Amino acid sequence: MSTAPTSLDTCGACAGTSPQTPGVVTNRAGLSSVSYRVGTQPLFKESMQARLGTLPELRTRDPGDFTLGLIDAWASVADVLSFYQERIANESFLRTATERRSLAGLAELVGYVPQPGVAAGTWLAFTMMQAPGTPGSPSTSVDIPAGTRVQSIPLPGGLPQTFETTETVPARVEWNAFRPSLTVEQTVDADTTDVLLNGVSSGLKAGDSVIVAPDEAGSRPVLRTVSGVTPMAAEQQTRITLRPAISGAQVPAPAPPPPHKLRPLIALESLRIDTVPLHIATTFAAPRNWSFVTQQVLAAKTPFIARADDLKVFGWRFGLKLTHLFRTLAAWSPPAAPSVYALRAKASLFGYNAPDPRSLPAAIAGAYKDDISTGGDWQPPTDTLDPLLDATYARIAPGGFAALRWSDSDGDHWVVANVDGVAEHGIAKYTMSGKVTQLRLSVVGQSDSGPVSVSYPNFSSYRGATLQAESEALPLARLPNEDPLPAGSQIDLDTWVDGLYAGQRLIVTGELDDSPGNVASEMVQIQSVEHAIGADGGTTLTLVSALTQAYVRKTVTINGNVAAATHGSAVSEVVGSGNASVPSQRFTLRQSPLTYVSAATPSGVASTLALRVNSVRWREVHDFYASAPGDRVYVARLNDDGSTSLTFGDGVNGARPPTGTENIVASYRKGIGAVGNVAAGQLTLLQTRPLGVQGVINPTPATGGTDAETADDIRINAALGLSTLGRIVSLQDYEDFARAFGGIAKALATWTWHGQTRGVFLTVAGIGGAGVEPDGAVFGNLLSAIGDAAEPGVPVKLSSYRRGAFTFSANLMVDPAWDMDAVLAAAQQAARDTFSFARRSFGQPVTRSEIIALLQGVPGVVAVQVSALRRTDTALFVAASRLAVLRENAQIDAALPQVGSDASVLAAELLTLDPRPLNLVATWAEAPP
Repeated sequence: MSTAPTSLDTCGACAGTSPQTPGVVTNRAGLSSVSYRVGTQPLFKESMQARLGTLPELRTRDPGDFTLGLIDAWASVADVLSFYQERIANESFLRTATERRSLAGLAELVGYVPQPGVAAGTWLAFTMMQAPGTPGSPSTSVDIPAGTRVQSIPLPGGLPQTFETTETVPARVEWNAFRPSLTVEQTVDADTTDVLLNGVSSGLKAGDSVIVAPDEAGSRPVLRTVSGVTPMAAEQQTRITLRPAISGAQVPAPAPPPPHKLRPLIALESLRIDTVPLHIATTFAAPRNWSFVTQQVLAAKTPFIARADDLKVFGWRFGLKLTHLFRTLAAWSPPAAPSVYALRAKASLFGYNAPDPRSLPAAIAGAYKDDISTGGDWQPPTDTLDPLLDATYARIAPGGFAALRWSDSDGDHWVVANVDGVAEHGIAKYTMSGKVTQLRLSVVGQSDSGPVSVSYPNFSSYRGATLQAESEALPLARLPNEDPLPAGSQIDLDTWVDGLYAGQRLIVTGELDDSPGNVASEMVQIQSVEHAIGADGGTTLTLVSALTQAYVRKTVTINGNVAAATHGSAVSEVVGSGNASVPSQRFTLRQSPLTYVSAATPSGVASTLALRVNSVRWREVHDFYASAPGDRVYVARLNDDGSTSLTFGDGVNGARPPTGTENIVASYRKGIGAVGNVAAGQLTLLQTRPLGVQGVINPTPATGGTDAETADDIRINAALGLSTLGRIVSLQDYEDFARAFGGIAKALATWTWHGQTRGVFLTVAGIGGAGVEPDGAVFGNLLSAIGDAAEPGVPVKLSSYRRGAFTFSANLMVDPAWDMDAVLAAAQQAARDTFSFARRSFGQPVTRSEIIALLQGVPGVVAVQVSALRRTDTALFVAASRLAVLRENAQIDAALPQVGSDASVLAAELLTLDPRPLNLVATWAEAPP
């Protein structure tokens, strides 16, 4: 059994007479600040007074006594020292430090340097001048140099931002705004009823015959009759209407066509000289007589497709510039085979008007007895494919079409034939004589067994036969292409566009097909270029990555004068004078902020600073620990005021700069941060104008610009480098590596499948919730950096996150002691903070209970009722809003990465609160007094 000790201090009069300092300091884990003060001024004073008992001569406790006054002063000193000691202690831990300098120093202990920010990047589309004789005229390539400076037109309240191109690119006038193919080739077949022709003077009228020759395997020419002709003056076109095909054709199915008509240009390049006709081969002896050779050789060839790379090699071997080669090939390529022919001449066969032999005198008839049949009429000719016409027709020429029509007891018949030969000579037959035209025909589509038989059962059938010839190709018009430009990897252009090359970047701009009135732009890169050489030839572009949007075709323009540009302007300055007698010399750049651009490094950024001492460039390093005494290195650090300090070695770790006057010179760019994320169309002011450049614009917004890391950012990111140590092994490493990369705010790594191989799918989000677009520098650099640090052979797919938005309605009961408006404002702010991008994670759902708990914690709120919780980024919400329907959900889910219907992987989703005002209704918990 125990008893409590007896206290001798029953009145409290003895309190404070014992030392109270130093006090005991204890702190539990997880605190946002630590307590480290061992005492305060009163406690220090009382503790020192308690020790006065050891001085028997000092009996006074009068505050005016000098000794007690001195104690009071030193107690104040101890109070100040303990206060700052506590601050120093707090600044010694990542969780509790509040000064950026402290956090940067702590992070540097583990090798982490706070991110200085990233300069925004975009694509600039240049317009070249079209003045004749100046650089930029058609077919003249002009280089737009790196460092070309462009300034933005600021929005109200903003400041102009300067961008500079980071690469030298060639530019041409014809690349200003070429277009996709706006027309399609008009195809005709045996059943075509309407044909559109170029021009308004076709010379056709109702009742005329035309030949339709479909350019299809297994098809044959057919004879058609025109039923109507409609000129269209505004379009400079003519529409002809055809009657159904004439029945009774006696033509076999055509033989299979020859192999593919389109032959590669490289085949012509390897043409042997001994296979060329002699009159052509002799011209090779003439120096550079290229045009004639091309004319003679290519004129007999069908249209073909040539890769741009083959054209370059071909032209180089013949000592011809690519531009001239392209024009020559295009000029001498044969036109596309026409499909519709007008028959301008109509003739009867010789003897159609011969007298009936039975009406002739016996003496005359006897002279022609061998030409008279047993029935008494003339014998019809048997050489039916070598017909004699009733007169001479000078305009009928070999190589055209002819149509032969006749009738018998079985009905009407016709045959379409090629005119292989034409001759004029005199003839005497059927008691008649004269000069006539004779044709040599071959039936189109005849088989190898021989010519098709055209037989006349009697001379009456022969008399009624007619032949139509003098075929003239009708110019078929191209039809408007109403189909949208799809989100694919190929673009067909409406004409030849010379000079396009693999790797060239293009800006595609047009109205979105699924969003009328909204114009968008995107950057694509050419993988290969093919030119269809022919009368209706064009250029086909194959892209490295497919278009992400479908566009209204007629609104699309494509700019090929595209250069990458980043935020910042170039400056050069003398930093200072070296002094070899001073270790660790330190200088500060005069202008700030120093530009850092996105790069494929573990940190995701690279400095634009180039530092030279005595005209020799020195190298920037992270620290001096591994530097030898002679290494020309320096360390750059970002100061709290945004300036950049440069520190040289001490002669032991890193070399000292040699002594000299103003011998340390820096070239760098200034400008960085989110202010560089200008909108599309803002960069239009050329500050440096290269010769031949007329204008510039940024069709896509500048992205990727981020500010230097804040204290909170450093606190979170400092340990990420320790997780990977520059290597990627586990799934978590992919996530941590991406999270520490410049320009990336959030990352989520998940396993997925790439065919039969398991790979990594990485969902990322930019700073402040910005997307990480595939055509941006951050996207490509992150993929490259991951490839360098990760295990080879593991497929990695990167995608920007999907944005989700939600809203809710709630009724709040407010304590009458509080101001209702202030409570509502606090509730709105609490919701905005809690459901912001910074506070949410990929795939994190939103629940009604979470909202209730949040609002219930707002001071002044007594009770909460959530009346509606719904998404605002779906068509369902739009329809519900129009119907004023409130849909109650207990929870809204945010999707994690998932496989789509086409086997593609959809990125993770992040739900944030819709920026529109919340529907919060407040009532008093009880009637206010």
